[in-house]
Amino acid sequence: MAGRLRSFTSGLRTSVPSSYSSAADMMVLSFIPSRRENEYLPIGEAAAVQEIVSRLPRGQRLLIHGRVNPNQPGDMDDIDALAGRWKVSALKCYTQWGPDGSPTTSAFG
Repeated sequence: MAGRLRSFTSGLRTSVPSSYSSAADMMVLSFIPSRRENEYLPIGEAAAVQEIVSRLPRGQRLLIHGRVNPNQPGDMDDIDALAGRWKVSALKCYTQWGPDGSPTTSAFG
């Protein structure tokens, strides 16, 4: 991740021309249902994106969710870290996961 992030941020401008300004006041980077070890965008990378956005003009515009599947091992234990270390703005809970931590058939059709 560090290499990809470095290559991305090396080309990041310190100022954005007004023609590239966004009308959006805020964005939320969220998650899809997954297991922590299979996330497409791990929380550390989401926080890195949030840091990049914070350096842009009007930078406090990207909020991040913390993904929680309440019945998956370790997810409830991670809530304090999501709030403290990663400074998530909200938790995104997926309750469609079955008691064994796998998707229920009714949740997906």
